[in-house]
Amino acid sequence: MELVRKGIDQLRREGLANAQKKVDNAKTFEAKVEALSKHSVGGLYDLREIKKSAEFKQTRNFLDSDQAKEELQMLLHRFGLHTFERQIMEFVHTISGQEPTSYTIRKSAEFIDSLLTEYSVKHGIKVN
Repeated sequence: MELVRKGIDQLRREGLANAQKKVDNAKTFEAKVEALSKHSVGGLYDLREIKKSAEFKQTRNFLDSDQAKEELQMLLHRFGLHTFERQIMEFVHTISGQEPTSYTIRKSAEFIDSLLTEYSVKHGIKVN
């Protein structure tokens, strides 16, 4: 067998042709992805629809620590315990061993609410 010798110009043309093929393939792939992402696929896993949904916004609010802190402040204001938030945050940090998350803040607020409501009812204290 004899090896085919190629000139520098021929190698350069083949290299350019291969590079152009790669660019064309990449453009074709991007066009397919763009075409698929433009239409609504419906169904459970359509991320655009999930982001637009009210449930997604509610979940985002539920997972927001600042929102949970505001809810805790409203609870404490209802019982007249305006300055107690810092102690609750320190307690949650001590018990969980980590910074308070929206879940731990809400669970703590839920417990405090039931405790103070029960105490208020038992002792006849009127709550705002």
